[in-house]
Amino acid sequence: MLSRMSHVACRMSRFLLILSAVVFALTFILSMALVMVHPSMIANPQNVAGTWREHRMIAHALGGIDGYDYTNSLEVFKRSLDMGFVVFEVDLRLIAGDELVAMHSLGRYNRITGQSFRCLTDITLEHFLSTPIRGRFTPITWETVAEIMRDNPHIYMIIDGKYATRDLVIRQYEILVETAKQVDPEILLRIIPQVYNRSMLEWIQSVHEFQEVKFTRYQELFLMSPAVIRFVRDNPVITNVGIPDWRVFNSRFARRLQNLGVTLTAHTINSEAKIHRLVRRGVWSFYTDFLPPNLLY
Repeated sequence: MLSRMSHVACRMSRFLLILSAVVFALTFILSMALVMVHPSMIANPQNVAGTWREHRMIAHALGGIDGYDYTNSLEVFKRSLDMGFVVFEVDLRLIAGDELVAMHSLGRYNRITGQSFRCLTDITLEHFLSTPIRGRFTPITWETVAEIMRDNPHIYMIIDGKYATRDLVIRQYEILVETAKQVDPEILLRIIPQVYNRSMLEWIQSVHEFQEVKFTRYQELFLMSPAVIRFVRDNPVITNVGIPDWRVFNSRFARRLQNLGVTLTAHTINSEAKIHRLVRRGVWSFYTDFLPPNLLY
């Protein structure tokens, strides 16, 4: 009798194991189906039409080229334009002589050019312009970026200035604004500064009152969501919040931003599958190096 009961229990155990596996498989298939819902089925924010925010793919560091990222080069800028990108992000740094150039950081610059500078101010403009990136790409100044913006009046530029101290931020934006006015004052309407905190917002707006600003949580990654919501609510000029993809836990944060008329951007994403997952969590737009600009249309 005991042996028979044991045999029945064993068979029941196998049945439950198989049933669990089937349920798991069906759940996985259903979840994947939800993830892969076409982005056009996701509700659009109501206030993005006619603004830079209606364009959901953003060319990070002006885009990627031949498998390389962070070049901020002339070739990648032109390539991204030809691909159809409308919104770009550019990294800007000050080098010797207060020259404002497209560069991510000193360490990365040294790696992609084979140089060994210890300070940005040791790099002259002549040296910068004559040293190819990755041995073949053309470095550019902010003035060149501004000229391309003038010649392409449909594009927008997000500025990642990299600095976080008052004097450097103000000096950088003084040069940026002065150069833009010399090239064509209209492009200032298509520039979106990227700020890291309240102080940086105040410093930049004291130089020029930009119409829209992007708040990015690079330097305050562990700032709690309620504090971010308060900061955005108290500063209506902020119309977009940027966040690393690993900080997107659920859709609640995105919904609270959307209630304020603010969109959420994740950076930097080069996986189509990951983008679809993040769209389901309420992320609206994405920095990318290699994905096409029409991915979400």
